[in-house]
Amino acid sequence: MMAAFVGKVIVAIAGLLTVAIMTRHLGAANYGILKTAQTFVLFAGALAHMGLHYVMLREVAIHEDRATRIVGSALAARLAIAAVLLAVACVVAIFTSWSTTVLIAIGLAAVGMVASQGNEIVSAVLQWRLSQGRAMFAEVLGALVVLFGSAAIAYLGYGVLAMTAISSAGLVIAFVLAWYLASRLTTVRLVFDKEQWRGLLRAGLPIGASFYLLIISLRSDTLLLSFLKPAADVGLYGVASKIYEVSLQLPLIFGGLLMPMFSRAAANPPMLREQLTQALHVMVMVGIGIVLALGLFSSEIVALLAGPQFASAAAAVQITGASVALAGYSLMLRHAVMAQERQRQLLLADVFITLSALTAYLLFIPRLSFIGAALGTLTTEVVSIVCLHLVVGKALDKLPGSLRMVSALVAGVLAGAAIYYMKRMGLPVLLVAVLGAVSYCALLMLTGALNMTMLRMVLTSTSRKP
Repeated sequence: MMAAFVGKVIVAIAGLLTVAIMTRHLGAANYGILKTAQTFVLFAGALAHMGLHYVMLREVAIHEDRATRIVGSALAARLAIAAVLLAVACVVAIFTSWSTTVLIAIGLAAVGMVASQGNEIVSAVLQWRLSQGRAMFAEVLGALVVLFGSAAIAYLGYGVLAMTAISSAGLVIAFVLAWYLASRLTTVRLVFDKEQWRGLLRAGLPIGASFYLLIISLRSDTLLLSFLKPAADVGLYGVASKIYEVSLQLPLIFGGLLMPMFSRAAANPPMLREQLTQALHVMVMVGIGIVLALGLFSSEIVALLAGPQFASAAAAVQITGASVALAGYSLMLRHAVMAQERQRQLLLADVFITLSALTAYLLFIPRLSFIGAALGTLTTEVVSIVCLHLVVGKALDKLPGSLRMVSALVAGVLAGAAIYYMKRMGLPVLLVAVLGAVSYCALLMLTGALNMTMLRMVLTSTSRKP
């Protein structure tokens, strides 16, 4: 877990620095081309997900004597499906109104997406072998290749296609290195076994369907924006979407940490409700902090990250702060549903969430451009929380929640007022940020929203039997 946390922090920092280099060098329009290409291939590549790495991990745990064949079949199936789907996507793109530059960028991004899909399988092998550090090493190296490569490209004066190529190169390097490191622990080779493929795909299809609906819900904003608005608008929104992507790493790691605990308590609704309530409370406190940071310092963050030419993206970043806070909350609910093995109910909820997301995007984007895309994402997160609460509440006989969440909201409002007042006084931004963070933590303690034993209770409750 520590290896995953440290690795994700390094990858996040490298990613933000890469965005700073790319946005300053490319400008809004060309950066929009890069984001359009990457988002388009994401939709095609995500179809190859098929829940394969989840099913593979389950199968190798049960049938370790056949682990080599299971791993090889999952990897071969993922790469084959991804390659075919992305080739089809590149052909489909030709019939759109996109420019030749966009089409070439899509072809370059497709190579990286195939590698990314394969990397998920070999990284799962390292996870199975309890060698998360090796997986993180490969991911960090790939991120650093993109960072230093983009810096070199900017220095040499090359354009958006070179930036797209180095982004894909980083993914390819991460995949090849992870494959090599996994091979040091167990045999990892491509196995073309139709019967094994059929079994893996049959078991993973419901999980893959739910995953793809989630991709549609959260990534259709950029794709629809690229069809309906100029590339410059996509570039401006790219800053907010990158912040959204990076900020979600913490709740993803936290949810992964709590997943085994939720699974052990799944048969005991009162215990699961207590554990989930504690986890949601943590997400509320962290989410309010993110809202304060992105809501009150959006202009400074955009200027630091992307430069003054992206200043108009500040409003989208403010809205994104609320979306990130809600996304962390909904992720905890999603983990609780999966722990209870209620995939069918989750899939039905995801269908409704996806339809709501597409409706919101089509309603807001034509009228408000990238601001509308941010509002559509926020709407999606609200709908997601409502739907997941209904699914979880029905299983637990009672909705999770506590009065301490209200105390956290009170602390956030008071801290926000203090930060706003300090900014009005003209104090240096860095000083305001530090004082604001200290004030928020102190108010959490004073209101009783935070105490020193709360997080320890969440983590040590794994020792209690359901």
